[in-house]
Amino acid sequence: MAVTSPDSFEKDVAPLKLEAIDWACRFAIGPISDADERDFDSWRRSSPAHDDAFRNAAAFMGELRALDLPLDRPEPAGTNDNVVSLPTSGPRINRRAFMTGGAMAASLAAGVIAVRSPLGLWPTLDELMADERTAMGERRTIRPMAGVDIEMNSRSSLSMIDKGVRLIAGEIFVSVEERGTPFQVQADGATVTARAALFNVNSLAGELCVTCLDGAVSTARGGKDMALRKGEAVTWLADGGVRKTGADPAAVTAWRRGLLVFQGTPLSTAIGEINRYFPGRLVLRGSGLAARPVTGVFHVNQIELAVVQIQQLTGVGATRLPGGVVLLG
Repeated sequence: MAVTSPDSFEKDVAPLKLEAIDWACRFAIGPISDADERDFDSWRRSSPAHDDAFRNAAAFMGELRALDLPLDRPEPAGTNDNVVSLPTSGPRINRRAFMTGGAMAASLAAGVIAVRSPLGLWPTLDELMADERTAMGERRTIRPMAGVDIEMNSRSSLSMIDKGVRLIAGEIFVSVEERGTPFQVQADGATVTARAALFNVNSLAGELCVTCLDGAVSTARGGKDMALRKGEAVTWLADGGVRKTGADPAAVTAWRRGLLVFQGTPLSTAIGEINRYFPGRLVLRGSGLAARPVTGVFHVNQIELAVVQIQQLTGVGATRLPGGVVLLG
């Protein structure tokens, strides 16, 4: 079957719609500079049509982000239905949204979803085809094989492999009872192996953190092996660095109790965690605020209060835009 390229779709899309989509994507990627914001304000105020185009693009991006297509695949052996769904207000994409979106919708759905989306603005093709995937505000526990339980955080996805699972996006807590055959988790080019352990794997914004909570696990990435004992964690940083540290088990697994616990956490990291639950997008204005420390507890079932909490904890300002985008700084 012939596949139409994204370029051919763009020929049918009005230039103003493409500009609006571009701005919506830039806000999703973040952070944005003061110059970017001035350019955006100037563009948006050019005419009522510009403002309407951005509102439509931002709203449509929000619907794409909440996309939750059913998967026509058999349930993996041993999977159970222990599902925790937290209150959400995000819209679900529907046929009417695609129809009213016209060429813009066709361009996005057929072209953009096929590549990696900007920081989770919408599910990637890999996520959509995953064996297991949680929606915004949902947690799910599965049993991929005897003796192994996996709890998936909000907006997480994984697929089954021969010796375990591959984490495509998000965060999981893994419990492995003592077994002869090691269980593996593959994520972001790393392999985590355990025979009897409790551990957490978190993939966020180009970084991967593995925390051993009980027992022992071994990790391997880029030809380098590292063993972890109870209370130890290793993080592969976005810049290529590797950091081994001690870990606070209560803080690492707080998401399993519906909490996000930050202890001097960089603001950029905290925002990435909050965005897993937030029914819009928090975006930092400029990179100067990224390292500002955040210490506090956020309740995921009251995540709409996160913006006010961040303002109180850090003193940053907040500007709300259409489509649930909030600029911080």
